[in-house]
Amino acid sequence: MLYVHSSIRNLAYEVLPWLYLSQSKDLAVLYKNRAAVRLKQEEFELAIEDCTKSLDEVPNDPKAFYRRCQAYDSLGQFENAYKDAREVNRYCVMIIEDWTLP
Repeated sequence: MLYVHSSIRNLAYEVLPWLYLSQSKDLAVLYKNRAAVRLKQEEFELAIEDCTKSLDEVPNDPKAFYRRCQAYDSLGQFENAYKDAREVNRYCVMIIEDWTLP
């Protein structure tokens, strides 16, 4: 088995995804997924950073707002959590208003 020094492995985790991702939507998905992992690992500050980066790439993404809301809530930053929760709610209301029965 090939041993890879941890600093090289960490660099690969940080750099390689960007070499293959050409669209901002792809980057947003990467950031959101990494934020989900960081939420599970209770790395809430890093999850907030990833969600914010995702929203920089694709504004108004409800999943990024929701995950950031969870991280803010876990840190006790309830005003910020409330703001993000309102954005998620606004998106859900838009979907419900556009949805019609067949």
